[in-house]
Amino acid sequence: MVHAYNQFKESAPLIALENYFPDLVLGNAEGLRDVVFESRRKFENKLIKDKGISGEEAKRISAKLIGATWDTGHINTLRKSGYSHEDVLKEAETIAKANVVKHVHINDTFGFTDSHLPPGMGNAGVNEQLAILENFSKEKFRAVVEAGAFVAQFKSSPHAFGLESLNTPIYQPLFDDRGALMPFRPGVDLT
Repeated sequence: MVHAYNQFKESAPLIALENYFPDLVLGNAEGLRDVVFESRRKFENKLIKDKGISGEEAKRISAKLIGATWDTGHINTLRKSGYSHEDVLKEAETIAKANVVKHVHINDTFGFTDSHLPPGMGNAGVNEQLAILENFSKEKFRAVVEAGAFVAQFKSSPHAFGLESLNTPIYQPLFDDRGALMPFRPGVDLT
């Protein structure tokens, strides 16, 4: 970060560390939060010592340039270690309250592998996690749907499923309450 800051100042690329699998470093919200805080602290100290920037300004710059990427599917893999759905949501709350989230990778899983399903196709509670992040985070974050596994397996776009699950206003339901495909309606592009 120091090298990037020296070259680009506050326009330096953001560093956003991502939560990964539970049995690895950064595998839970507390670990991710602590690494982000420690990285910020070290960067602040460098700015103060090497650049003569005030402590308050160094803190602001480090908070702008160093953060976290929250992956809704990765955190759900805690389920394979016996964690409950509520435990996964508590993890989302922990990271949200830390106010470090800069990006969100939206994808779903059943908790056993990093399956990158469209939101709503697994049990990660994607909408619940997003609601928690939006409720507690003080800063805005960017989000992207990562559903590459769906494309690889089914050779079709996951977008309609993701839009439906995320209650996006431009979606029209593809399936009725029983799971049956809705009849085609003129003017609705299902591609």
